[in-house]
Amino acid sequence: MLHSATEGKLSFYNVPLVKEIGRYIHRVHIAGDWFVNFADASAKAHPEGLLIRRYGEAIQDVELESFGALLAAQSTGLGTIGRSLPALFHAGRPVKSVAPLVREAWMPGTQVCTARRQAGTAEGLYFAAQGGHNAESHNHNDVGNFILFSNGDPVLIDVGVETYTAKTFSSKRYEIWTMQSAYHNCPTINGAMQAAGRQYEARDVAFHSDDAGATFSADLAAAYPAEAGVRSWLRKIHLDRRTNSLELSDTYALRTANDLAMSFITPCAAMTDGNVVTLSGGMLTKGTVRISVDAAQTPRFAVEEIDVTDRRLQGVWGNRLRRILISWQKPSANGTLRFRIT
Repeated sequence: MLHSATEGKLSFYNVPLVKEIGRYIHRVHIAGDWFVNFADASAKAHPEGLLIRRYGEAIQDVELESFGALLAAQSTGLGTIGRSLPALFHAGRPVKSVAPLVREAWMPGTQVCTARRQAGTAEGLYFAAQGGHNAESHNHNDVGNFILFSNGDPVLIDVGVETYTAKTFSSKRYEIWTMQSAYHNCPTINGAMQAAGRQYEARDVAFHSDDAGATFSADLAAAYPAEAGVRSWLRKIHLDRRTNSLELSDTYALRTANDLAMSFITPCAAMTDGNVVTLSGGMLTKGTVRISVDAAQTPRFAVEEIDVTDRRLQGVWGNRLRRILISWQKPSANGTLRFRIT
């Protein structure tokens, strides 16, 4: 509006932060209408394509412009009049209508990363992970959480948020199951979930990507309260682009070791056989995904059914989700839990 009212004399499109704001949307695009959705975001979104296209043109980002053109071509209706009118009178330059499907992205301010097997295609594995802290805007207690897609389909997910109520933004926020670390792809340590507050954070967060693979790492120990008894909890997530596999390793040191549990949230059907969990069906349209567990002690497996009753969540996931619980009683005080996903 400022740019238009001043005929371009007042423009902020060369400000690096303004450019980064615009680029976020295609950097977190997974495939189709699936997007990375940490905190209160929805995993499915339908952003306004013409707005994105005009933003891409304004900051001279061809990938963003092309993504907006694709979304605009797929749109079935008009948005708000304040956005439709500028688009109606805007003659953009010719541009391909295509989703960039970027190979990787790293956003150090929020400590969010994304990585897929190969740029330009949804085929293969895709993961996104976050560090951050538990006092972020629209926060969930989810430091170290990650999501996993296979061939553009959701496998391990962030559920998102239910329809907002007064409780959502009250002192009882973290009584809601979707806000708890036990309902994210995170560990529960000595019966303790993550706590809310700025001091509960990831530390030593890093991301590296090259042609061979992409690796996210972070120490999650400080995200847990004192009763968890955690000295260190180094989470490392590695996508091997050559073998189309992902390895999650959690190397830990505990003051006390009573029990450990790992939660994985999925819209798929889950079956356990020995130390392997096989995911199939649901929204997974191609093949199966296997989670192999490697630990010094044999774990216990449980699959819990989660009935989805909230309409906002039903619109994304349908009526049912599942939580896979992999747990250890009296584990070693020091060790590594490894999960290989193929």
